[in-house]
Amino acid sequence: MQTGKTYSDRQIEILRETSMVAILADLGYSTARSANGLYLSPFREESNGSLHINDHLHVWCDHGGYDPRSRSGKPGGDTISFVQALKGCSFREALDYLASFNPSITPISEEERTRRSEENRESRVTVTAVEEIWRRDLLEYAVGRRLIPADLLKAYCRQVRYRIGDSERELYAIGFPNRAGGWVLRNGSAHGLSKFCTKGDVTVIDSSGEFRTADITPSSDKVAVFEGFFDYLSWMAWNSLREPTLDVVVLNSTSNLTHAAAYIADHLKIASYLDNDPTGRKATEVLSAYCGTAEREDGRRRLFLDNSREFSEGGDLNELWTSACRRVKEKAVEQESNERSAGMHR
Repeated sequence: MQTGKTYSDRQIEILRETSMVAILADLGYSTARSANGLYLSPFREESNGSLHINDHLHVWCDHGGYDPRSRSGKPGGDTISFVQALKGCSFREALDYLASFNPSITPISEEERTRRSEENRESRVTVTAVEEIWRRDLLEYAVGRRLIPADLLKAYCRQVRYRIGDSERELYAIGFPNRAGGWVLRNGSAHGLSKFCTKGDVTVIDSSGEFRTADITPSSDKVAVFEGFFDYLSWMAWNSLREPTLDVVVLNSTSNLTHAAAYIADHLKIASYLDNDPTGRKATEVLSAYCGTAEREDGRRRLFLDNSREFSEGGDLNELWTSACRRVKEKAVEQESNERSAGMHR
């Protein structure tokens, strides 16, 4: 083993994308699927497969095993944990093994990693205060441009004061809480910070309207999945809701999909409102495939609804909402003008 070397965060993410089916083959295990569409588990002798692998989401689950540390009670996780379970090795040894599938990736020195960490620290965001939204520029951005009703915005978001790096300058943004206890920050600025997360994670809101900060069981058989919180608030406004009637997951970034896939798949009816752009369509495809193959303990079948087809090419739910609002306003102005004209000719 190399000493004094490590992998960057980006390198680790690339290694996580290694095919787990290829790993099985490399280690001499069967890659054939049994009648139920699952792989034969390498952890025991069996004739009917119990190992679920999703090489799109890079997750696995051993339905025939038991792990008391897992929320579901079943062994599983990402590609790195898969290698650790197969080889009985450490996290670092698993990375070294995965690097053999990716010759372009080599570990970096501790000195280089330290230098990069120092650079990242210089651009860190520190939250200094959280308060009710009162700034005119933030209200103009969310209410004026995004057309989110003010009462809805204030019910789910806060005004977050923050500093970047060692700067003493205090900045402001609209903050939407996520499951990790961090904030998704938006201020609509063309300069500086316009999109940022103080801690990257999804947002989970249960059917009672409560933000959840830990893994939980569903509070409803239904869940709606959104890419960003303006999409979620647009959906609420469109349906004249002030509290959700089902569970809600806001990814905040499609890169967070793996963090929420298992929770989403615990529901019977899944309505997806991800963006209609290449990234959003890919995420929808991955989520649909995962929900179609991951087994439910009760054996009931899921219904997955892709609602992105309602958006224009490259659009999202907020764009659809603002477009609809403007059409309604234009129609009202036209009707008022016609009525005024008709009154003048009486």
